[in-house]
Amino acid sequence: MEAHSKMWTKDYSLKRRLWRRYSTPWQKIVSHSYEGAGTEEDPYLVTWLENGDEENPLRWSSSYQWAVTWLVAWTTLAASFASSSYSAAIPKVQQEFPGYSSQVYIMGVSAFVLGYAFGPLLWAPMSEVLGRRRLFIVTYALFTIFNAAVCASQNIWTLIILRLLAGSFGASPLTNAAGVVADIFPAEKRGSGMAIFSAAPFTGPTLGPIVGGFLGEAAGWRWVCGVNAILSGVLTILGTLTIPETYSPVLLRERANKLTAANDNPRYIALLRKHREKSPNTPLPPESRLAPAMLGAILLPLGLFWFAWTCQPSVHWIVSILANIPFGMGMVMIFLSLFTYIADVYTVHAASALAANSVLRSLFGVAFPLFTTAMYDGMGINWASTLVAFLALAMTPQPFLFYKYGKKLRLKSTFSRHNAETLLE
Repeated sequence: MEAHSKMWTKDYSLKRRLWRRYSTPWQKIVSHSYEGAGTEEDPYLVTWLENGDEENPLRWSSSYQWAVTWLVAWTTLAASFASSSYSAAIPKVQQEFPGYSSQVYIMGVSAFVLGYAFGPLLWAPMSEVLGRRRLFIVTYALFTIFNAAVCASQNIWTLIILRLLAGSFGASPLTNAAGVVADIFPAEKRGSGMAIFSAAPFTGPTLGPIVGGFLGEAAGWRWVCGVNAILSGVLTILGTLTIPETYSPVLLRERANKLTAANDNPRYIALLRKHREKSPNTPLPPESRLAPAMLGAILLPLGLFWFAWTCQPSVHWIVSILANIPFGMGMVMIFLSLFTYIADVYTVHAASALAANSVLRSLFGVAFPLFTTAMYDGMGINWASTLVAFLALAMTPQPFLFYKYGKKLRLKSTFSRHNAETLLE
């Protein structure tokens, strides 16, 4: 399409809002020459403008990108906080709803995490159709509603069902927040953004039992769930007011629709084409992200074996506590490294890829609390912990194998191969 080939009488520029900080002038959009003939068979291909497209999330100011990252990290922290805070209030729930086995009360935790397994399978692909912002508003509002409804539960089964629903809707930021980070940061800066996001799933479960324990003793389990509702409600309001749409295919599709509406005859179709910033350095492959995971894969079982055989009366208690240092370092290294690796490999499909990752982790999170107490009672602390350590040891080769064979595996994946080709255009 030649520049100025048609007189455009209406200004379709996006209006600036609190949640839309950047807007590309309509005249700049329509004066751009798009590839194609504007027909059904050969529509105009709408891509980001190469020179100063303000709406391109990768071109936003660094301060704004970090503000968005911190906000979506908080939404993830609140969701993970809600999953664990209930665990500290279980004794109070038992007092109010007596007569069930311990596994039934633990199901309040397992049901929430089960929602983490099913929710991402729906929310991640939906975010790639509807956009990150719309999905966040709907799911987080429902997350708040079900958190509040838990407070009014009159029996244990209602509580469990409502916790399941809350977990399902609260799961959306676990994958979509990572998708936002992948949307707004280029590959060379994505690791730092992922570091902030990845801290949230660890911070929430750490704070949850502490806050839930004190609050449960002082005010009861209903107030523990009430705090979850208040926190998620505040973040729903903040997110609705400030979280922008970051998913480029959705933004470009809406631009293409406006171009079609403004010009009755030609047809436009959105085409995502990520342009690398010119750099004298050769871009590093995604496998370069795996170095921390390789170290973490060694530290994690080391910490578990250390804990397993120092957690006994004959050894000072601080020795087993110190085992958490290599364990914690290894866990964070693996989590951050693999999340960034997946985001680099799948880019625009990062949310769906991370959702698949989340499902497996969540299913383990559902099952293990139901038998862990019995396992430790039956096997003892030393051998039960050793079993877990051997499971971790069996997984140690995985990041090394991906580092060596990752490129070959990526070439066999339709989505990762397509994303790699897109980045090179």
